Amino acid sequence: KVEKTDAEIEAEIEKLTEQWRQEGKDIDEEAI
Repeated sequence: KVEKTDAEIEAEIEKLTEQWRQEGKDIDEEAI
């Protein structure tokens, strides 16, 4: 199955966001 549901995509994004936070990156500041 190639297509992902919105829920699956959201979960992956949250996982990545957590990883970035733990690596000490400031996502919000980089996004600006």
